[in-house]
Amino acid sequence: MGPANTLSPVLLDEKYEITEVREFHLDAVVSEYRLHRVHRDRLELELPILVAVPLADLVAP
Repeated sequence: MGPANTLSPVLLDEKYEITEVREFHLDAVVSEYRLHRVHRDRLELELPILVAVPLADLVAP
């Protein structure tokens, strides 16, 4: 396994602002989570409902 931050689901910049969110899905065959998608501008999820949220809206002012 590589550096610890390679599997971090949320990456922050030096100002602690969200730069990307990594979405992982469970691969049940091998019982591991695998990278599914990287969100850079907004978080777009398909399940359990379709939603898109700008990353800037994920943090408190």
